[in-house]
Amino acid sequence: MEIELQRGKPLYALIADVHGSWIQFQAALNRLGFWREGGNWYSSGAFFVISLGDLNDYRHDIGVDVSSSLNCMLTMKELQEKGWGITVQSNHQDKLLRFLKGHEVKLTWGLDRTVAELTGHAPVDLGALSLWLESLPLFYEFEEDNIEYVAAHAYWSDRMGSNAKTDKSLAIYGPRNGADRDKWWENYPKQKRIPIVGHYHESWLTATSIGIDDGCGEGGPLNIYIPSKGETISIPFTM
Repeated sequence: MEIELQRGKPLYALIADVHGSWIQFQAALNRLGFWREGGNWYSSGAFFVISLGDLNDYRHDIGVDVSSSLNCMLTMKELQEKGWGITVQSNHQDKLLRFLKGHEVKLTWGLDRTVAELTGHAPVDLGALSLWLESLPLFYEFEEDNIEYVAAHAYWSDRMGSNAKTDKSLAIYGPRNGADRDKWWENYPKQKRIPIVGHYHESWLTATSIGIDDGCGEGGPLNIYIPSKGETISIPFTM
């Protein structure tokens, strides 16, 4: 799909879990009218980017490491500071934050690569990174073409809001069915807002919910969803 960049009020564009896939992430932003020059990002003003989280923790083992969780996180931090985007909380980012705050966590599911990158490269302001990760919202509500949406990493419901701890668990991990992830979207009733989520390595589009994650960071494409057009753009894996 070719995007016609427009002037005026930016459209919303949601980006699925990146998982440190730096080349795909840059390509996705380029498609949305963002470009990097001299170490800084610039915008055409066509889109406001909503990251569904899990910017970190690359797991695709191809013998060559083309990832950069740090660059992915710092890019969204910069876009947010410039008013061009927002990132929601997620399970991988939450685990990284707990590590940065000194809690004991297992360096699994790609976190080992992220930690090695943070400690093995040029000096990084880990305090500023921690503060940014901690400041991120659980959800981001928005409206496009008179339709109300809510961006969340794994789940959202009208019934959430009475228990902060439960709300966070549902938002970043989603409901569970025993030891398995619950495919809640298969029987999800109509809510005030349509949730758009990542997390599941499975994409879907129904009248009541939308999922856009197809396993980026493990060799899958990085998906962009543009609600105003009802279309998904897939950025394939590349080295």
